[in-house]
Amino acid sequence: MAEKPATSPAGELPSLHVARAALHVALIVDQKGSRTADAQESYWHHATGGSFAPADLHRGERLLLDVGLLVKRDGQLTPTPLLAQLVQGSPRDALVAIIQRLVALTSPTEFEAPSVAAQLVELVPDVARREELLVALALRFDDTRQRLVGEIGEELVVNAARTELRNMGRSDLAHEVRRVSLLSDQLGYDVNAPRVSGAPRLLEVKATTADTEGHALAIHLTRNEADTGTILPDWALVACHIENTDERQGHIVGWCTGQALADLLPVDSPAGRWEQAAIVLPLERLLPGLPGVAA
Repeated sequence: MAEKPATSPAGELPSLHVARAALHVALIVDQKGSRTADAQESYWHHATGGSFAPADLHRGERLLLDVGLLVKRDGQLTPTPLLAQLVQGSPRDALVAIIQRLVALTSPTEFEAPSVAAQLVELVPDVARREELLVALALRFDDTRQRLVGEIGEELVVNAARTELRNMGRSDLAHEVRRVSLLSDQLGYDVNAPRVSGAPRLLEVKATTADTEGHALAIHLTRNEADTGTILPDWALVACHIENTDERQGHIVGWCTGQALADLLPVDSPAGRWEQAAIVLPLERLLPGLPGVAA
């Protein structure tokens, strides 16, 4: 049976007591390695009259294993060189390093930002260091969330393309709709959707959770996507609005050709070429649904 993670329940960092117990374990385990049984017996001796119960030290050991500072192999616990360095420095620096590794290794979707911020006040009293951890977590959360939003948008487009083909009695073509972004993000489009006649539609999907009731949509476009849209006549940008990421719900706002984006793109300068651009796409340039299923 797998051991319970030190961060359980999900979304919570370890208590300050457990984090300090982890530092205590780092001092107990021999720098050249200790047999697991010997280390656990030492927990009982160190717990006698001390600040940590054996259960606390077991949780501290688990925390060090979770963040990769302690390695368990063949009945042996071995500190990493980094852990050896940390125990030679200040306990406060070592504590921050442990929490930093935990935040870096844990999926940001498991954390709720307000809860983590409150926990870090106790774990990391230094305001500047605490802010660094929160910024790093926020960036990772934003990146992970945007990937999720993009995935849902692509799923919407794939399902819509398959549905329209099935409705035309072409289930054979519906099976050929492919989400090519799963294979490569270098093609310049995300979905390959056949037509009943003519070349397939090459669909670059842009999804957002932002309000689409206004007059424009802010999107990011790479140089490769823009160039592909210029070169390939069957390329189209499809905009999606995601209403609920948990239930993976949303709808297609509309589509436009690469030519409709041309005047919105940056211009290369003598200093260099642009590689990624944030553009504001007027909703009036979008046509409803997906590009025509017949050429």
